Amino acid sequence: MNSMKKIMVVEDEQIIALGYIMALKKAGFEAFGAFDTAQKAIEIVPSIKPDLILMDIKLKGTMDGIDAAEQILKNGKFPIIFMSGNNDLETKTRVQKIKQAVYLNKPVVINKMIKKINELLN
Repeated sequence: MNSMKKIMVVEDEQIIALGYIMALKKAGFEAFGAFDTAQKAIEIVPSIKPDLILMDIKLKGTMDGIDAAEQILKNGKFPIIFMSGNNDLETKTRVQKIKQAVYLNKPVVINKMIKKINELLN
């Protein structure tokens, strides 16, 4: 049952983040966000304890979403869906090193994103 599943949104573009949050709530998830830096995401995870994280790769600040995921996963295991318009090999290689990670190209198709979340959480 989706209603108890918590999704954390890490995205530096507020309008995009709000779109994700609204879509997630409409799909029956509890959505939290939007955190615009890797640092904020890392700090907030222990208190939210999300079931899944939607993580933009390019964030404000010195760390990117992949750095954030590596830090976050040291303290807990849950799926992460990376979203990026960056389709380069280096980025994809870095993502592949993270065990519970999936990669979606931006612009993200909401239906596809929800389907992927359901697959990862069931």
